[in-house]
Amino acid sequence: MKSHTTTARPSVDLDATDEFPVLDAAAYEAEVLSRDQAEPSDCAAAAAQSDPSSAGSPAASRPPNAALHVGDSEDMLAVEHWVAQKTEELRAHHDALSLALRERTAAVERADELSRELTETRANLEALEGRERSLVDALASSETLLTQRAEELQGLQHTHEALIADRQRAARELSELESRLRESEAHERDAQRSIAAQARDRCRSG
Repeated sequence: MKSHTTTARPSVDLDATDEFPVLDAAAYEAEVLSRDQAEPSDCAAAAAQSDPSSAGSPAASRPPNAALHVGDSEDMLAVEHWVAQKTEELRAHHDALSLALRERTAAVERADELSRELTETRANLEALEGRERSLVDALASSETLLTQRAEELQGLQHTHEALIADRQRAARELSELESRLRESEAHERDAQRSIAAQARDRCRSG
């Protein structure tokens, strides 16, 4: 009795087809039978004649299609083995595809999350840029105002310096006037004393 693990490859290379074949066991058996029946039946008769000892053996009395059925069974076992192998491969491909789909879903969700974060970051950046432009404008206005105030302060400094110079000049002129006034007062006192002395002298002589 043959073991099911020792199976022969089918006469049709199932792996060489572009798609999975339609596993119609009846059609496959009919194809194998038609191919085997196309061979000359004289080969079996010549083999029997070449071996006289097989004339009385049970194999000589076996129907011609018995060997075909054995070959068909081996082919069917090979097909079943191939189907099982392809089923396992298909299951592995399905598992890999499911994993890839889950990874793709996770990647899409992550991409959506990153897109939302990017949108928020872009909005925050635009807000910061607007704030920066406002600060730049305010700084420019401040710089203009500071420049204006500096010019005004510089003008006030010049005015202050001019006022100081005028004050110093006025102080000098006042000091000169005071000196002249004191001299005038001294001359006036001298004149008064002289007049008074003359008046006394006249009184004495009169």
